[in-house]
Amino acid sequence: EFVGRESELAILRASVDRAVNDNSGGLWLVRGTLGVGKTTLVDQLANYADEVKCRVYWGRCFEDSSAPPLWAWVQILRKLITAAELELLKKTHPLEIQRLAAYLPEFAHWEPAQDPIPTSSDESERFLLLDSIATIITEAATRNPLLLILEDFQWIDSPSITLLEILLRPPAAQNISIVVTARDDPFAIAAADVAALLAPVGTYSAGTVEPLSGRDSAKLL
Repeated sequence: EFVGRESELAILRASVDRAVNDNSGGLWLVRGTLGVGKTTLVDQLANYADEVKCRVYWGRCFEDSSAPPLWAWVQILRKLITAAELELLKKTHPLEIQRLAAYLPEFAHWEPAQDPIPTSSDESERFLLLDSIATIITEAATRNPLLLILEDFQWIDSPSITLLEILLRPPAAQNISIVVTARDDPFAIAAADVAALLAPVGTYSAGTVEPLSGRDSAKLL
């Protein structure tokens, strides 16, 4: 049973409604201590997004340093790019698909476009890869509004932050609502550090999930 988070859920629902009805996106940070109910809250949001025909995709950041860069986004792309979507993107965005296949091992099995990728510096190539990912996600959002959920944002990697920044720049952010959850306690990362991570992204909204009141806790018993 879902109790005690109705006001927080209503705010997040409004962000999904804007993506669905107003062609406007945005970024929400949901933070709170370990086990307080952040995932439960965004899971309810995901259920609502399904109801209003907004496609939902999840990615999780990992503390383990062996996780490759962009891993949270790779998890999203796995689900987002179906076989039918891939065939369409090969026709409309062949260079972007080729970059993903060439530089992300997860997608090396894709049959890339035949034209060679232009050579450039490593830094430029990384940016072009991130821009290609943002282009593919944005293209998907033109066909159906998207809710993207990134969990454990306190462990986000630097390229993923840059991708988030690219994705949220107008007009790319239209039809896309992004919610990130972050642990807010001394054993993970301070709230100020999470804010610093999001500083390059620009404008975002934030809320803290507090422990349930005694009355709400009693409802769960």
